[in-house]
Amino acid sequence: MSELKEIIYDGFKALNLSNSFTSVIVVPSLGGKIVSIEKRSSGFDYAFKNEHIKNKKCLYGSDYAASSASGVDECFPTVAASRYTEFPWEDIAIPDHGEIWAQEVEIEIVGKTIIQKAYGIRFPYVFRRAINLEDNTVSINYRVENPGTMDFNYIWSIHPHFNLYENTEIIIEGNPDVYMDFSMKNAFKMKTHKYKWPVLTTDNGKMINFSKIEDVDNGDGEKFYLCNMSRGEVKLRYPDKDETMIFKFNKDILKYCGIWIDRNCWPFNTEPYKVLAIEPCNCISDRFEDSLQRKAYNTIKAKNYAEWKLELILE
Repeated sequence: MSELKEIIYDGFKALNLSNSFTSVIVVPSLGGKIVSIEKRSSGFDYAFKNEHIKNKKCLYGSDYAASSASGVDECFPTVAASRYTEFPWEDIAIPDHGEIWAQEVEIEIVGKTIIQKAYGIRFPYVFRRAINLEDNTVSINYRVENPGTMDFNYIWSIHPHFNLYENTEIIIEGNPDVYMDFSMKNAFKMKTHKYKWPVLTTDNGKMINFSKIEDVDNGDGEKFYLCNMSRGEVKLRYPDKDETMIFKFNKDILKYCGIWIDRNCWPFNTEPYKVLAIEPCNCISDRFEDSLQRKAYNTIKAKNYAEWKLELILE
């Protein structure tokens, strides 16, 4: 049986949804940010808490690095700052990490489900996210409506900043394709060169196994995308803490999964930190333009909608 109550978190009004297995805290004024995902039996919280920058309200269009970059945000209709490429919004700037994270979302409570709504500012859409708990599973259901008279292209990625510890494991069935989008120190071929999970070889012959993350203070960082996955499932495991979370999704709808490994690399203009993000998504690059060029995006037809679902299972 779930319980829902209003609380204050870091000075912000928040909602705490919990049951005997799991506790989730969301802050509506921070784009509906999920600031805590706790396994109640152990008290372990997966969500990263930034010790250098506290949670704060940022202006629409801000650089995401100005935020606390903690917890779980939504990136829509882009990840990195981009420009829309199609008529009738051609060349309109799309803010860094999209339009939602810097908004205050509307809240509707239906039973023990938290429904959050955000509205497009430069583009015609209504972004709806419904969060509820089913035992040890956080279920997140999405619906994005296009009330306009023109089709709307978008990319979407969940953006969970989770804690990164030594020996963190990323467990994926099989050997999906990997496309590197960013690397701080290693000489990888970017964007269109196909690697295979989990061991990637740099241009100078260095072999890196990304399924087990070590040396987490070395100042390095990589962002890459997985595709052609055999199952819509990625397992995050902290062996030294005996904690595991499974990301479960429909791979026929969410065909890609971004991985961001930050070993004290980013942000570049302030104190960096250690985070890991596992990001089921519909894109193969952080940039809207790149994903559209590579046919990795979705379209919401005029007067229509798109739906998808993500489950976070705490083992």
